[in-house]
Amino acid sequence: MNTHGQTITVKRCHGLGNVLMLLPVLYKLNDSGYRVRCVTRQPWASVLKVLCPGITFTTRNYADAVDLDVSTADTMPRMHRADEYGEILGVAGPFPRHELQVPESWKRPFREFRGAMIMEPEAGHPARQWPLKYWRRLGRLARHASPVFVGTRRDTPMPDGVDLRGMLSLAELVGLISQANSVVCLDSGILHLAAALDKPVVAIFGGVDPRFRTRAQPSTIIVQAKLDCCPCNKNESCGGEYFCLHAITPEWLALQLEALLCRQKRMNRVANALDALTGTTAT
Repeated sequence: MNTHGQTITVKRCHGLGNVLMLLPVLYKLNDSGYRVRCVTRQPWASVLKVLCPGITFTTRNYADAVDLDVSTADTMPRMHRADEYGEILGVAGPFPRHELQVPESWKRPFREFRGAMIMEPEAGHPARQWPLKYWRRLGRLARHASPVFVGTRRDTPMPDGVDLRGMLSLAELVGLISQANSVVCLDSGILHLAAALDKPVVAIFGGVDPRFRTRAQPSTIIVQAKLDCCPCNKNESCGGEYFCLHAITPEWLALQLEALLCRQKRMNRVANALDALTGTTAT
């Protein structure tokens, strides 16, 4: 089938992480010859236009759009979101991770945070919320960098570190994460931003199976409790107690973070050694 020049319009406005997981599918459509339009929210569209050349992002509704919000509204997770989107859109995988290229003008204001540890302490739903007292302990346990807190809410004070919650646009958040040396986050859009920027990430998962949300990559560690009820994939039998999140201790998470950073340092040394042998320069 000759698809060259044909336009396909896809709508996804629910969850920034979902839009980011959709990107590899959109690029595969693009590579197949389609002109691809993605209808999404205004703040996301304006940023993704810059980060994702080749795809048209818009807020305008189109009658012929494939509405992924409607298509997935009542479905329980059974595969990775990208694979699910591909199935709906008739595109076969695999779908390689799409890396975002951040403009220097977005990075420049956050040079002072180069090497910082980004923390996202609050989630939009209790099923993804790690206890705030654990975040405070983790901030004290982390030895390699003082934390920079990000997120949309600022209603709970955080001790130590720099608190930028509620102060950053999406473009500014991307610029900040691009300067970080590590990210500790929840099952959220920040996880997918950090992974697309190839940053070392430790992600805290509650009851959702991480295989439905993440791809295996060396720079990402998923932390999830080993309980008989976990993952429940939203079939919650705990009555909102979320034992899976309370079972993840700050001490355990700090060890995972240290292991990830040590592994990243080894990988960087190997990459630098290869660059030296081939006469290239590491970026």
